[in-house]
Amino acid sequence: MPTELLEPVVDDGLRLTHFFNGRVLTAEDLRREQDAARDRHRGLAAAVGEGVVRGLEVAVDARTLPAPAVRVTAGLAFNRDGDPVSLPHDVKLRLIPAGAEVAARAGEFVLCDTPTADARITNGGFFILAARPAAAFSSDRVASVDLSSDGVGTGCGSRYTQEGASFSLVPLPVPTGGVALTQAITGLVAAIEADVKLDLRDDPDPDLQERLAMALSKLRNGMAYWCAGYGAPGQRIAALAVPGPDAQSPPLSPLEVMRAAGAPAACDVPLALLYVTERGLEWADAWSVRRAPVSRVAPGPLELVGGYRPRGDMAALIMQFRDQASVFLQPTPPAAPESVSAADWFLMLPPVGVLPLQTEGSPGFVQGTFFPYLAYQEPVVLPTTWAEVLLRRAEHELPIQVNGFVPPRLVRFVGEEGESVDWGNRYLMFCAHAPPVFTDNTGNSW
Repeated sequence: MPTELLEPVVDDGLRLTHFFNGRVLTAEDLRREQDAARDRHRGLAAAVGEGVVRGLEVAVDARTLPAPAVRVTAGLAFNRDGDPVSLPHDVKLRLIPAGAEVAARAGEFVLCDTPTADARITNGGFFILAARPAAAFSSDRVASVDLSSDGVGTGCGSRYTQEGASFSLVPLPVPTGGVALTQAITGLVAAIEADVKLDLRDDPDPDLQERLAMALSKLRNGMAYWCAGYGAPGQRIAALAVPGPDAQSPPLSPLEVMRAAGAPAACDVPLALLYVTERGLEWADAWSVRRAPVSRVAPGPLELVGGYRPRGDMAALIMQFRDQASVFLQPTPPAAPESVSAADWFLMLPPVGVLPLQTEGSPGFVQGTFFPYLAYQEPVVLPTTWAEVLLRRAEHELPIQVNGFVPPRLVRFVGEEGESVDWGNRYLMFCAHAPPVFTDNTGNSW
């Protein structure tokens, strides 16, 4: 039977408890009201998108096997189901077997099944650290009555259901395939495994530590771009072609392929990618898998036009470089920053980045050392007011291949009169090559 105009369509719709004077309310009625509120919140969360809203930052706490650990800061995220994942305080997390059975929990997250994969951190390899909603009854109690006890308490129950988060590990296979990035990653994994065995011997190669540190850095960098789907350049553009009878679906990033297969599950929020060898936890890289909330969960033709997920991925890669390069400015760096060359420590660079340069009294990178193959290129000098313009434009560019065919453009800045920062000598920006859009007063085009 057809539906008439203005006729309400409510069958199988959202059900809210109808309150009226004299009605006897039961726990089931109140739970239904909670369920309705949760379903509404899930709809709003779907519009905001899945991802980390704030906090939930992961850092290595203990590297050594058999008890490596990470620290996770308090924060909030929304998973693909639209449920909040809230961690109320910082935790130190032991990376124990993720496939262990978990006791029955309170709350409404019964659809978020217990992981079934037997992911033991001692196996070595890549692991995705994921957070998911969790709930448990509070320890404080409240009296309960039944209809025949004349208001006299006959029992008690927990006063609250407390919602929070739990964590799991999802193993990620070593990438395979014939493209250049995948081949580089496979080669790095093999070289690292061999060098780790040498490092565990009593008489390791004296040059081993530096070689191993460089390989681990390149692997961390390469995995971030592989997870974002840059291992097979150009494939997604086919999604914009006029579709014929044999048109194929747009390719998914490797992480999305795993998610489509159910690991990580829809209720999981990926927080960091971990890499473990025989000697322990080598690194934890957040931005390989961590994303800010985006309102779409899979790429498609509209994604390439609207740019939601590509922009989210690019923002993550810019932050990944920033975090990874910061290790050279820590008290005990793997190498002095002034000795770091991009080709030695990175496979790819984001479309834009800013390097603090070495000055008298301040540690930093050296332009000629970091980009030795750009010795011929003099940086363009621009006002600092244009820096954010370049940043916004570069967000739409592709990543930069180290020693690739299209070199980055180098930029230095001059600040306004009276500023205390020596912009020209302290900071160097590199940007992906792009067609010119404006010309400065010296004739340099951008």
